[in-house]
Amino acid sequence: MEYYIKINEEKRGPYSLNELAERKLDETSLVMPTDGVEWIPANQIEELRTLFDSKDSTDNPVKTEDIPFVEARPIIQAAPQEATQQAQPAPKKKSHTGCLIGILLTLVVLVAVMVVTCPKTEQHKEVLSTVITTTVNDAVNDNDNLTGNTFIDNAFKTVSNAFAGKVIETAVDNLVTVDNYVVCSLGKVHYDGKDHIVSLGVFGHIFTVDEDDLQEAAEQYYKKEEINMKEQLKKKAQKMLQENIIAPATSAIEGLLGSAMDGLLDEIGLDNQPSRHSKKKTVEADSI
Repeated sequence: MEYYIKINEEKRGPYSLNELAERKLDETSLVMPTDGVEWIPANQIEELRTLFDSKDSTDNPVKTEDIPFVEARPIIQAAPQEATQQAQPAPKKKSHTGCLIGILLTLVVLVAVMVVTCPKTEQHKEVLSTVITTTVNDAVNDNDNLTGNTFIDNAFKTVSNAFAGKVIETAVDNLVTVDNYVVCSLGKVHYDGKDHIVSLGVFGHIFTVDEDDLQEAAEQYYKKEEINMKEQLKKKAQKMLQENIIAPATSAIEGLLGSAMDGLLDEIGLDNQPSRHSKKKTVEADSI
């Protein structure tokens, strides 16, 4: 039997079964037998179903070849971000206790070392004595050519050098004072009415802070002692002159004058012996 095909609202055909197979008739295509009066879907006509069955059997292998093989994997539904964040354990806060303990131990050890190695007064004076010695020696050398007489200047310089040695010894003890603050110590000198820091002692070492202040104090001390020394020498010289020269000379002069007067009296007949007439009168008076 032959059938008409309805394509785009147009009636085409009639076509035989072979012709319909070539046109790739669809199951939903509307067909009508040549002796029919209405359009019927092709899958409702048993004779035409063979075309669809054979078509399916030939098309299936092709379709399976065209479709790529994809391995099936289970789909894991992702949890909401908020839920994930809640599920994560809260990060642990870093403890700073260990660091604090380490810092405290370091400070304790540092303080202990500073206490044990804190310089003493003798160490300050030993270091500062070098500066004081140099300053005093410079002051002594500045006293050259005081009178213009080489002999006298050399003699005075010899005395000054001997005096400077004693001044240096006393200056270190009298000028330098040390304040001990357990972990460190400070060396000071006093002049112009106030204290001046000249050295710092820490960790067993002495550091000179201001040599200018130390030199100024040493120079002032030397000049003061030099003035005192000159006054003492002057007094001793006057005393020696009085005792060894003036007093003996005065006694000698008095002795010479006494001898000269006695000789003069003898020459003119006046002596200290009483006369015979005076003696006679005295005897008569006694006899009465």
